[in-house]
Amino acid sequence: MIKQTQLSFKLGMTKDEITPRSGLSVYAEFLRGFGIKDFIDKHMPLPESNRGYKAWQYLEPLMLMLYGGGRHIEDLREIAEDKALRKVIGLNTVPSSSTVGDWLRRMGKGDGIQSFKQVIEKTIKRSLTLDSTKEYTLWSDPTIIEAEKQEAKMTYQGVKGYRPIMTAFKELPVIVYHQFREGNCVGGVKEALEKAYSVLPSGKKIRHASLDSEFYTAEVINFLNSRLFRHYDI
Repeated sequence: MIKQTQLSFKLGMTKDEITPRSGLSVYAEFLRGFGIKDFIDKHMPLPESNRGYKAWQYLEPLMLMLYGGGRHIEDLREIAEDKALRKVIGLNTVPSSSTVGDWLRRMGKGDGIQSFKQVIEKTIKRSLTLDSTKEYTLWSDPTIIEAEKQEAKMTYQGVKGYRPIMTAFKELPVIVYHQFREGNCVGGVKEALEKAYSVLPSGKKIRHASLDSEFYTAEVINFLNSRLFRHYDI
């Protein structure tokens, strides 16, 4: 006989549908409630035929998969096979991973990237508008993503991969700018700062900046000074 412990609960079998990803139901509701679905429906390209999937039908399961810890497109099957989660959030259809991959490649070759940038910009501006903060600390830094792809370039850390640059505000966990770059790529940092200023709603301003050493250029310093900016750490 197993000795009774302090945990006073019983185990039993059930035929009810259950999910280990119940937290994703809250995220799914946020995507709709915040208006991201509406932004995607408005700005992303429509399917080429009446039987094709709309952009939201590709992106919703993809975002759920990534937010739930997935790293590869094949991880979509975990969302597709989670009947309980799909029932709770009303996710009736999940395209196969190969279908999603084909769609992503089409978007990359066509107008999809520019369309998705509009979705991101609308989301950023709504986040900043709803936020009560009036003054922000600008943060921008390149980051390294290791990759085993043959075409990946060597980074300064001695690993192959990519080196995207990201810009955000310390007070609000939203990426306001990102640019995917090769692992050996440098430069283009002024644009990262300009974008941060372009998305600021009226009545809000950037008070401080914390920047990577790559930003220590005359072009960047002159830009910050032109904004009457005096408080920055590089």
